[in-house]
Amino acid sequence: MSRFDQNNDSDTPMDMDTTPDPKPDSKNRGKAKSKSQKEEERIAQDKWDTEAWISLVTEAQSKPIVQAREIYERFFKLFPTAGRYWKQYVEHEMTLKNYNEVENIFKRCLPQCPNVDLWKMYIKYILETKSKDLNLKPKVIKAFEYAIANVGVDISSTQIWTDYLAYIRGIPTSNQFEESQKMDLLRKTYQRSIENPMHNLEAIWKEYDQFENGLNKILAKALLTDYGPKYMTARSVCRERKTYWEGISRNMLARPPRAKDKDAQQVQLWKRLINYEKRNPQKLDKQGLIDRVTFTYNQALLCLYHYPEIWHDLAMYVLSTLGLEQAALVYDRAISALPDSLLIHFEYADFLEKGYNYAKAKKIYDDLIK
Repeated sequence: MSRFDQNNDSDTPMDMDTTPDPKPDSKNRGKAKSKSQKEEERIAQDKWDTEAWISLVTEAQSKPIVQAREIYERFFKLFPTAGRYWKQYVEHEMTLKNYNEVENIFKRCLPQCPNVDLWKMYIKYILETKSKDLNLKPKVIKAFEYAIANVGVDISSTQIWTDYLAYIRGIPTSNQFEESQKMDLLRKTYQRSIENPMHNLEAIWKEYDQFENGLNKILAKALLTDYGPKYMTARSVCRERKTYWEGISRNMLARPPRAKDKDAQQVQLWKRLINYEKRNPQKLDKQGLIDRVTFTYNQALLCLYHYPEIWHDLAMYVLSTLGLEQAALVYDRAISALPDSLLIHFEYADFLEKGYNYAKAKKIYDDLIK
């Protein structure tokens, strides 16, 4: 009988049903909703509820891996640039020695995530699983070079460089030729590192000084005189660059802009850093400057993936430095990232029309109508 059934003939005031409530299921009696259930409900209400997602994906660390994977995979469909949580996913699989899974995860996330902590995790994996086998030395060196090519200019990349130097120092040699090759690789790696503005650069310079003086004091004097000014410039730029990183939340989850968005401050901080890099404080050559600025844009997009203005700014910078073809590739990435953004579609179509590519511009409009 319904509690408010209008056909109830009872004289009970307000037609109250006096039938006793059924006893609660003994299995559910006294059970409160779990934390993960509450977070799932929040996400069902708002799929971009980053606090709920962070709580859920953090809790996944304590779950069996099959259950955890389901959470991670759902999470990365929304947040593909979340380097911190890709790292967490890798750590979970590594703990269980699921190395095939680890390598598959790295293949998916490394190309799109210039997050330095994620790349440090990659190097840690390489060292733990491959560094003791001398036959794998070329693969280990290739992995270090891969990491340096992608995040080696990051101000927080110091550990990647110092791990690389330590690995080279530890390579055993059996003859003078091999020892000479090893010393040459070590010298070149030291020299590359001390030109890179990053944390704790002073310690690397001190090591390099000791390395050269331990081999040949006369040659050391000439080399240290040559590289000393480069090191001083890098150290100075590092100190200045640190001030532009202050306040930036590297691990902020990327979500679409919202009204009264507290993330708006992050947009301004990233723009401030990008403009600083465009002024070329390191006095890099043309290609070096382009690489540095585009690297910074791509780091910003890890957090501002859903901001059309950042994609557009990057496309315009690439257009001014690398030309139409490369700028079009940026817009292609933007369209893939923001398939529902009218703004980025219109900007791309306008860009194409200015380049007389009317056929592709028409396709952009047609795809938008669909």
